[in-house]
Formats: sequence, C-alpha cells, structure tokens
Amino acid sequence: MRICYKGRFLSSEQIWFEGFDTYESVHKLRTKADNIFVCANPVPLEGKYMSCHEQESLISCLNADTDEIMQRFSSTTRNEIRRAEREGVQICFYSSDDVNQNDDVLKRMAVLYTNMYAEKGMPGIELPIGELRAYAKSGHLLISVALIDGSEVVFHSYIVCENKSRLLHSCSEFRVADNAARNAIGRANKYLHFKDMERLSSIGVDRYDWGGISSSCEPNGIDKFKMSFGGELAKYYNIKYVRSFKQRLLERVLGSFHRGKKNV
Repeated sequence: MRICYKGRFLSSEQIWFEGFDTYESVHKLRTKADNIFVCANPVPLEGKYMSCHEQESLISCLNADTDEIMQRFSSTTRNEIRRAEREGVQICFYSSDDVNQNDDVLKRMAVLYTNMYAEKGMPGIELPIGELRAYAKSGHLLISVALIDGSEVVFHSYIVCENKSRLLHSCSEFRVADNAARNAIGRANKYLHFKDMERLSSIGVDRYDWGGISSSCEPNGIDKFKMSFGGELAKYYNIKYVRSFKQRLLERVLGSFHRGKKNV
C-alpha cells in the first residue's frame, strides 16, 4: 500500500505492508516524493541517506469467531469489556468515504489527541490530519469512536489494506478528575479495541497489528495494555529514505541547529 502525502513544503510517500530486500529497490522507486517511509519491511536495509530501525509489535489474528478471539484476552480485559458493554458504551465507525464527505471527526479527534498529550506533560503534539486525509482519499482509513452518555471519550485510527490492518493512533479523554470516570473510559477503550476487531473481521481483515510496542522484554504501561489482548510478537523494520536534495539540506540544517543547542 503506497500513500503520497504533501505537506506545506515537502512531500512524503509512505509504504505499508511491503518488503524490500535491497537498498537499490527503495532507491529506484518511481516517485516524486522528497522522502520515502517503509513500514513492516522484513529485512534491515542500509544505504546512503537511509535510516533503519527495528520495531517490535503484536499481531492479533482475526481469522476466528468472536468467542475464540476474546478467549485470547486476559481475564481482566474480558471482564472489563463485558462491563463496558453492560454500562452502555456506544461505538461509532467512520469509513474512508465518511471522512471524505465530512472530516469533522478528524477535527474532533485532533482536539482530544492534543489535550491528551498536554495532560501528560507533552504539549504541542498534534494529530497528523493531513496524513489521515490522504489515507481516506486512498480508501484505506478507518476511524472508530467510543461514547459514554453521548460524549466521545476514545478515538482509534487504522490503516486497512485487503486483509491487513494497523493501529495508527489511539487517544482518550484525560481531563476528568474523578477516578471512577477515568476507569470507565479505560474500560471503554478496551471495549472499542474489541469492537474494532469485530468490525475489521467482518470486512475480511484477519491481521490486526497493534502499531508497535516499545519493548517485549521490559514493557511499559501501554505495552502491557496491548499484551493483555494476547497478540503474537512480531518484528519488522521502519525505514526512512531521504530522497530529494531539498529534504537532505533541511535535515542537515536541522541537525546543525540541534547540535548547536546542545552545546549552549
């Protein structure tokens, strides 16, 4: 799956679910993009103007009935999903066509996304709406939302291609002081992941990629959350190839700037 995204000054081509076995195979890609990003490459690649990083992730197989999928979850996760259902958590899905006709859902998601990171002490992190619009135009985007008492409290975004899917973003409402409300939102998040799996399975997707984990050996809180759904560990490589002179010059300038700041 190849998606072209044009920013204000530079363009990017993102390639998902494909493999390249040589540096030259990436170098010779026909594209006008300033840089190329490859995710899920099965082998590491090295070459001029190329960076390569190993990525661990978890893969949930959706080629099973609902009960079998749920049995892979931890008992705590299963119980919280059932409780969220009893509590009346509502679920909404937005296809690429829905977003192309009206992308207000992306704007609402962006507000929650920015607020969540600000609440975590990381202000300024923004949802890449332009990229998500590009995914929607190509027909490869799915947005899901969980609502409590009519209020949107959790958003997920996915890229979907044939029988494969990958979680891109997940954000939840953090600006609640009450612990009970926070716990309810946490349950809604787990319930939404389960309903996402149901939805994706119903349209022929059998591979649910959790979008990466930081470490299988020393998992952080988010890693443990994802592991509670019982996915199988997978490894692949994220590759960035800086293709244009304009992009290379910009990165050189930014590199010099950051080195200068460290020396101050």
